[in-house]
Amino acid sequence: YHFEDGRDYPIQDSPEWDEINQCKPIVDGMIRRYQPKVIVTLGALAWHVISGGESKMKVTEAAGRFWATPKHPLVFPLLNPAGILKTGSHMDYQALLRQAKVLAKSVGVVRPDAEAVPSTPQVIPV
Repeated sequence: YHFEDGRDYPIQDSPEWDEINQCKPIVDGMIRRYQPKVIVTLGALAWHVISGGESKMKVTEAAGRFWATPKHPLVFPLLNPAGILKTGSHMDYQALLRQAKVLAKSVGVVRPDAEAVPSTPQVIPV
């Protein structure tokens, strides 16, 4: 990409499967160590890697709902925000916001009140 200020940025290609396989043991180790209640994936690649590559479902079909996978009891795929920014799709942006609200309602959102910041975080329903 070439920007008006003269800077050039390379187009980010998706990683090759050998690159993914090199990083997967690290990610798997972190998941084992921290045992997250929910794994949120961003985009198709993360969805397919976490789902074990067994799911033929597109992330656009899976996004915004909770799924059980062979290795992970609770996965919540989202559309990739970077991809939405790149395409400028208003419809995809609205879909991402709807998906994020479903996730936020399910797990709770910690957000201080804009007028008065509480001394401890509060869970505020969305």
